Amino acid sequence: KNPHHCDQIPGGSSNGSGAAVAASLCYGAIGTDTGGSVRVPSSFCGIVGIKPTFGSVSRHGTLSIDSTLNSIGPMTKSVLDNAMMLNVLVDFDAKDPYSVKRDSEDFTQDIGKPVKELSVGLFPPTDLIQPEVYASVDETVKDLTHYGVKTLQNSLFEDLLSAYRTIVFAEGYATLEDELIDKADKIGEFTRSRVMEGKEIYACDYLRAIKIKNQSIYALQDLFKEVDLILTPTVPILPTDINQREITVNGLRTEILQVLGRLTSPINVAGFPAISVPGIPKNGLPIGLQIIGPPCSERTLYRLASFIEEMYQ
Repeated sequence: KNPHHCDQIPGGSSNGSGAAVAASLCYGAIGTDTGGSVRVPSSFCGIVGIKPTFGSVSRHGTLSIDSTLNSIGPMTKSVLDNAMMLNVLVDFDAKDPYSVKRDSEDFTQDIGKPVKELSVGLFPPTDLIQPEVYASVDETVKDLTHYGVKTLQNSLFEDLLSAYRTIVFAEGYATLEDELIDKADKIGEFTRSRVMEGKEIYACDYLRAIKIKNQSIYALQDLFKEVDLILTPTVPILPTDINQREITVNGLRTEILQVLGRLTSPINVAGFPAISVPGIPKNGLPIGLQIIGPPCSERTLYRLASFIEEMYQ
């Protein structure tokens, strides 16, 4: 249950971690993020959660269903706590084939530094953003106007979102194929039906998605030559009722699961870091702001996130 309102969901599949932190059961928790499962619960629970640069935190010992998408990240009440946790999580591990070696750094180092020279790109609103969420983000943008916010029109997220859906199902089925055959009764019906979709994906479709991924990474790198960071809502909607399965947003009816990761999952495809920090609540419910940066830019993410945190404390 969402600690802010027990009739609402606390987010994605790391929602136990998010609810525990928000309810003050612990100072921090760990989440796994394949399409937003650190950032979505962080948004809905009103806490801070980061998906670091892909390969920065070892996944050895976890059930990593989608090997090219999944990351591990800390979930905390404050930006400083989050950076301190990431300090001890980032390390090379030969037991994780996707682990990367990074230069040693203190992720708390830029917290509290001025942000007025930072430039922030804004993706245009889509039809699938609730008015309350848009209003919250728009208020934050106005508050940051004096600090170099720049609006960019870009459809890049739609391309990455399409690639994500192919990759997540194909890799999910490939990882769980034996379990689906030998232990199908141990896997929930809903999860089983979604993973089975990967069986119908052809190799050419998967390779096409990988091609989109690579092209989009280059496009994002070019974008980050113009701006330092990108700002979006973390989730396009407010937390929904626990038993609710569909939602109508601006006249469009859709499954809630199709909306939750709409702005987070594209970043998993690219492998870039992204953080969710609480923005301005609406209707008594938290709303998260997602800040995205180029690879290994976590210190800059924390810098802007801490500034936003200070604005609304």
